[in-house]
Amino acid sequence: CDNLYVDWVIISIRSVLANNKNIKFHIIADINYSNVKKIFQLQNETGADIDIHAVSTYLYDRYKIDKKYKRLLKKDSIKPLYEIVKEGNLDEHPFVSNSLYYFVYWEYLFKELDTVLYLDCDTIIDGSLDELFALDLKDKDFAMRKNFTKDFVTYNNKKYTSYNGAIMLGNLKSACEIIPKIYEHTLSNLDWAKFGLQESSNIFLNGRVRELDKKWNICVKREKGTKGIIYHYMSWSKKPYILDDLYKKYERSSYR
Repeated sequence: CDNLYVDWVIISIRSVLANNKNIKFHIIADINYSNVKKIFQLQNETGADIDIHAVSTYLYDRYKIDKKYKRLLKKDSIKPLYEIVKEGNLDEHPFVSNSLYYFVYWEYLFKELDTVLYLDCDTIIDGSLDELFALDLKDKDFAMRKNFTKDFVTYNNKKYTSYNGAIMLGNLKSACEIIPKIYEHTLSNLDWAKFGLQESSNIFLNGRVRELDKKWNICVKREKGTKGIIYHYMSWSKKPYILDDLYKKYERSSYR
């Protein structure tokens, strides 16, 4: 996350902690120290196991990250991937380097782990994640739910199943080989990849994704009233007065 998203990250983590044990959190962060202290406060209050991976030259040197990714360290080094106004919500800030951090760094930070669960910061986890972590990926590398708004992305006149990457279970040992390809494809197709990695990912993950049940990624805006475990608020979290009672329950437990 960056500085704009720290408060939502903290609320999401609190919802995980309220319903789960033995979860380790990794936050890949490009944030100032005042926001780092917010995460430390959360850690002190809850005893949560949290590692902050600060995006810096030190991170690159420590993990011997490929030099080509140093482009991500430069301020505004990447053309905005999209600048749209969400209906009835705040303007989205232009996506620059931040939208590429989480996926690229998986290959280096977590490659020794068997399974990693990626959660967007605008999620509320209202139940146990044990069943999801125990999911058999079979011969696949990732598990995601199909996209809410479109069935396919089209690239070079070929259709690819569209998945929503906000909640993503991954077997990294077998998936890391494709991460550099997704990175390069995104940067080479910025005008096409309106939503960044999610667009390019669907091309390279073609045939490598097990579809998740919707209970693991409920789109609150489009599926109001649907019961599940993980609720995805998308842009709703940027406009607090339209949030529902579930989100507010966990928001009140925070200090936002």
